[in-house]
Amino acid sequence: MNFYFFLIPILIWLVILTFLFLKTKAFYAKIFAGKRAQNFEEIIEKILTELQEEKIERRELAKRLEALADEAKKHLKYSSFYRFNPFKELTEGQSFVLVLLDQDQNGIILNFIYSHNQYRIYPKIIEKGKGKNIELTEEEEKAINSALKSKL
Repeated sequence: MNFYFFLIPILIWLVILTFLFLKTKAFYAKIFAGKRAQNFEEIIEKILTELQEEKIERRELAKRLEALADEAKKHLKYSSFYRFNPFKELTEGQSFVLVLLDQDQNGIILNFIYSHNQYRIYPKIIEKGKGKNIELTEEEEKAINSALKSKL
């Protein structure tokens, strides 16, 4: 009976050690998979080199992404089409305002006024949502406000 008293803990210890050994072996098999190195140092060195290359590539991608984000600010982000009738008795709402703005609310506004079978076009430059050196009409203000509410 004393013999079993010592044998059972030793067997349990051997089972635990075997489990840990197999787990460690599986871990190293993952590390060495596809590697043709002679020793562990070479494999670690290759892994570290690959990691450095990935870091460099990630930095380059972050720079490119930042440049694209800056460029995207200049693209068309807001637009609006607003119809109105400047001459109540002459036309039937054929006049309109077209607003095209970027993310910084800079862009152009085109006011198309229809009268007597002809259109007159009045372009205006917009900076920060306001007319640049020119006052905007009520219709143009409404068109800008409508554009800012509806992002592309």
